[in-house]
Amino acid sequence: MKCIKKSLSFILSLALVFNMFMGINISVYGYDEFIGFGIAGHGWENDTFALATEPGWYGENWDMEVGMDQIVSLGFVEEFPGGRAVTAPAEYDKIYFTDMEDNLLEDDVVEFSNQERYWDDQDQEDKYRDFPEGVYYIKFKVDGMFKIKYDDESVENEILINVHLPFTALYNSEEASLENLVALPDQEFEYETGIIYYLIMNQEVFDNRTQNITVNFRDEFLMGDNQVDWTAMDYVALQIYVPDTMVGNLWDAITIDITKGEERWNDETQQNEWEEWQEGYRFNFLGNENGLVISGADWRNQDFGEYGWYGAPIATDPTENEDSFRSFGKEFGCEMINTINVTLGIKSVYGEDEVIDVLSEEDYGKLSIVDEAGFLLSEDEYSIEPATIECSRWDEELQEDVRETFTIPFVCSIRINKVGSFRLVYRDGDYKSMIRMDTELPAIAAYGKQLVSEKFCLGSENVLYS
Repeated sequence: MKCIKKSLSFILSLALVFNMFMGINISVYGYDEFIGFGIAGHGWENDTFALATEPGWYGENWDMEVGMDQIVSLGFVEEFPGGRAVTAPAEYDKIYFTDMEDNLLEDDVVEFSNQERYWDDQDQEDKYRDFPEGVYYIKFKVDGMFKIKYDDESVENEILINVHLPFTALYNSEEASLENLVALPDQEFEYETGIIYYLIMNQEVFDNRTQNITVNFRDEFLMGDNQVDWTAMDYVALQIYVPDTMVGNLWDAITIDITKGEERWNDETQQNEWEEWQEGYRFNFLGNENGLVISGADWRNQDFGEYGWYGAPIATDPTENEDSFRSFGKEFGCEMINTINVTLGIKSVYGEDEVIDVLSEEDYGKLSIVDEAGFLLSEDEYSIEPATIECSRWDEELQEDVRETFTIPFVCSIRINKVGSFRLVYRDGDYKSMIRMDTELPAIAAYGKQLVSEKFCLGSENVLYS
């Protein structure tokens, strides 16, 4: 009776191809004389996964990193009069996993499937399809030594799997362990702000062909020098502080460039020559999408009664439709000096429902703008106020235009007079949330000198200046 649940895990072929080139530690010990049930990496055929057909690639030992998706070939290497050949297992359900004491593994230890998930362009949805025979998806959730077996009395040998901690990963402690592991390379990781993570290398699987390792950080980490020579530091655990002001998704938040080299035989020169190549890893950081969110306000004609119809900003209603709801996000771009009209809200999750409560005029006093380091901008560097419109009508009795200013409900006017990356912060008691606002020079502006710079910018096409 099988205990392993054949889970249909999420597999992205592009990510797996990236992993193949980016240095995931995979080692297989194939033998020219190997016969029996063995494991190897997958092959390629017509740009799709295929069974590895070279007998010399197969062996009875395999190394894997815990938590990493792998596509492998399982097959029987058999001896024939003309040489050895590989045959795929006839029955998928006869493959099973055990620990070293031959106890069956449950699905909370290993995921195993003969299907991959893919995106169907025509139907615009995810679908599943079978791998070619002999090709499988494996992911171990714990480290240790395990076995892969085939339920057939004629098969004598078993495959030994060594599952170890990743070559490099993020941990919440200086001690690398499965319990402290928080993020693997090339997997999306939802980070927390205001805490320290540790980038640690697994020295036990260190490749002695490695010449140099450099770690690169995005500017949002506020490290000053965004590049660390890890080799020069003898690969000590790197402390990585995530600032309170980090917001949104950071693709390639941390990248690791690895230079490897070794002597390789050159057929042309008939001698060994030194050859170097590049490998690497990357960590993608996903931000919390809840809390303060922002959407641009619409601009439409509105009826102001006897004042007539005027073009004015209209608040985006998140309950109007799915597009309106999804227009709210954690990042917003604008031009310095120019006033932007936006709708702000607080996004929350109640069970399976997402809700956005739109902020109104009485909430705007809880807003402020800080720089990337968290320092509050001065009063002359930004403004936050309710959006207004000035309308006029002819007064017969006074025989003159009468003007009146109207406040636009749920629309906030924001202006930042600097170029850079800032945070719009909402505070309500102990609750705090923020969004990211990046500003740039106006597309059209007047300058006090023949120099396009923030310092000499006097005003834009939408801003009066003297």
